[in-house]
Amino acid sequence: MSYGRPEAGMHRWTLALEDAVAALGLRLTGDEVTELEAPYRPQDNYWW
Repeated sequence: MSYGRPEAGMHRWTLALEDAVAALGLRLTGDEVTELEAPYRPQDNYWW
């Protein structure tokens, strides 16, 4: 199980959708995964 992967140009890690689905024991089709990923857009670099 992967605990995340770095987003291009960012210093943050996110839990991969596939890993989250597997952890919950869900069975999603490729189309359902694509639909869930569609609303999320990478954010620009910024400092906190």
